Amino acid sequence: MTMSKNGKKVIISGVLVAVAFFIISYLVIPLIAIISLSKKMPKRIAPIKSALVNQEMDLLVFELEYLREDVTKLNSNSQRLKMFSFLPFVGGYFTDIDTICSLSLDMVDTAIKLFGSLEKAIPNVDFKGWEATKEEEAARQTSLTEISNFLSSELPTYKEKVWAMSKKLESIDASRYPESFKGIPVRDYLIQAQSFSKISSESFNDIVALVGIAPGLLGDAETKHYLVFLQNDKELRPSGGTLESYAVFTINRGNLSLAKSGDAMVFDSAKLFYDRPPQYINRYLGLNRFLIRDGAYSPDFKESARAVEKLWISTQGALEVDGVIMLNTSFISSLLDVVGEVEITNGGSLDKNNAKSKLQSLFLLSGSRSQNDKDQKNLIGAFLFEVMRKVFLVPVSGRIELAKNVGKELASGNLLVYLDYQTAEDLLEKYHFSGTVRESEGDYLYISNANVGRDKSNLFVKQSVVYETKDAGGAVTATLTVSYKNNGDYDAALNRGYKNFVQVLVPEGSKIIKSTGFRDFVGNGEGFGKTIFSGYLEVSPKQEAQFSLEYTLPNSDKNYNLLIQKQPGLNDSSYKVTVNGKTEEFVLEKDKVINNQ
Repeated sequence: MTMSKNGKKVIISGVLVAVAFFIISYLVIPLIAIISLSKKMPKRIAPIKSALVNQEMDLLVFELEYLREDVTKLNSNSQRLKMFSFLPFVGGYFTDIDTICSLSLDMVDTAIKLFGSLEKAIPNVDFKGWEATKEEEAARQTSLTEISNFLSSELPTYKEKVWAMSKKLESIDASRYPESFKGIPVRDYLIQAQSFSKISSESFNDIVALVGIAPGLLGDAETKHYLVFLQNDKELRPSGGTLESYAVFTINRGNLSLAKSGDAMVFDSAKLFYDRPPQYINRYLGLNRFLIRDGAYSPDFKESARAVEKLWISTQGALEVDGVIMLNTSFISSLLDVVGEVEITNGGSLDKNNAKSKLQSLFLLSGSRSQNDKDQKNLIGAFLFEVMRKVFLVPVSGRIELAKNVGKELASGNLLVYLDYQTAEDLLEKYHFSGTVRESEGDYLYISNANVGRDKSNLFVKQSVVYETKDAGGAVTATLTVSYKNNGDYDAALNRGYKNFVQVLVPEGSKIIKSTGFRDFVGNGEGFGKTIFSGYLEVSPKQEAQFSLEYTLPNSDKNYNLLIQKQPGLNDSSYKVTVNGKTEEFVLEKDKVINNQ
């Protein structure tokens, strides 16, 4: 039986209507709904931010549950879109939309559960104590320890959820998105989110451990005192730079105060007795006493910090401290990038643009007996305190950016932290934030410079490194050439010529073949599980100098890898590394591993 033309038309029309209905129901309507709901999100999220800032936990949970209604609708509509994931070109985007909506629902559910549990476990919870007023501190019902204890027991139950959310975000292909859309760096934001999520997932146990020890570090049960030094990396030393100014910060239940501050050189002059200095300081600076300003003497920061702590507590009337922190002007600029400009009485303002030059001008007053100069130099302690005070006041919205900056500065060695708290030290060492000489199974290179000229010539000196290894039938030979260019004119205070004692740390058991370029090649020694080649050279203003070392490595592992450790305070050293004919050039901004693939 042959179907009539009208019958065929009816069938075709029916199919078209069904297809149109399907497209409208599962594509058009969901897309419109998602766009509409997305536009409402900023208004939905605003009360949540407000509740977080104002620490209104009951309102926070309510607003999160209100947000969940819209996120659930988003998720429902995105699941319809996912039906079109098979389509070429656009299908992947529909899958990503569903992934993001599903992930958003997971995050909201997790937040509701966490904050709801916190509210039940600790009624009337608040987080005051970060620069709280005396009245707020007296009225505070929640201790940092209470919150920490809750989180330490509660957070582990979220580990699998955090891992699953990280995997969802990781499944999105960032390369399919534009680098920028309407001025927004879309791809970069997505990559950063994926990286942050992955790190959070992989480091989850350590994050929980950090939460557990935070109250102790913040003086919740017992007041803590931290000795902080501002280094001058323009007078470079192995652990960053000469110690110019000091400040003792006291933290009591999360509240920051300045106990004492001053000029490190004036502090040195008040000591009643002195220890013998490290050998190279005695040899090249001609000093027979160990000054605290020379405390950053070692390539291993932990060794420097312990020596400084010993020098500090041996001084009459010194306040016992719970840790030593060294930071430089690059770190201060990084903090100011987040907290904004700071001002102090009679000192003017400090911001990310003028911090380095302004602090450098104050460094030049070190040791002066003029009362005016002393007053000016003491401004450094006031600036440090004001910067740290604003750090403690950073709103929730700015703490991720702050944490990112601090992490970057820790990795680069512009911030060095030593704490008399083993768990904290273990975490710092695990993530290579401790400034210690690192262990390595393969090749290793750490060039550690010490300006022993008592000037600021590192303002003008540029270092470049060429390193090459060759495998000659089982014996690996390394050739290292380090060049220094002094671009500055002669200046009696700033640049009388770069006088540099350099230590090159290489794998233990390496054997020197030859060395050239040193005025005084001290030779090789052992320390920190490494072989150390050391020597002295000078670079006059507007001149260049270099030294070269050739040596054999102790083993020839086929799976060759090289760990290059960055010196704290030296942020612009260029490297050219050749391994088995393959060359890589870079500026060393943090420790770097090169594999022979």
